[in-house]
Amino acid sequence: LNRIVNYYDEREKEWRNDPVALRELRQKTETEQQPKAKEIMKIALACCGDRTNELELIEIIGRKEEPTVRCFTIEALGNNGCYAAIPALVALLGDPYEIPAGCIRMSGEDTEFPVREYSARALRRLGVTVNGPKSGKYEVDQRSLRTVMERTTAEPGAAPLPRAPQPG
Repeated sequence: LNRIVNYYDEREKEWRNDPVALRELRQKTETEQQPKAKEIMKIALACCGDRTNELELIEIIGRKEEPTVRCFTIEALGNNGCYAAIPALVALLGDPYEIPAGCIRMSGEDTEFPVREYSARALRRLGVTVNGPKSGKYEVDQRSLRTVMERTTAEPGAAPLPRAPQPG
């Protein structure tokens, strides 16, 4: 699995917005037999701007295991403008995974909550105002959340947002 992650991580800049490379990666993803490897390939595709597996990626961020994989997936969903992920991202602002701040400083707090931080960043990229962290807690501005949700479902010809699976 590490070999696959490193291979795709090294190629991400080269593949971003390269239709030929992305098509090749999609084809490799379809033929991959190992479920975890296939999942990592789909995340790599999303990191390169591909939006074809978003609902599956929303399911991945709701899992309790593999916080690093979840953080990469959250980042890709936010960067790609995946508004369908908003309900799951809001729920992840209370994710319990934590690490001591000595390992990594993201927010200036003594304890870091990476899944929460990545979720807050993704929500901000999607136009939702998120305040915090304050003692590891984030607060969503409900008015901005409603505005973003209304705008994304009110666009001409837009289908309603699919229901995102909720973590837990």
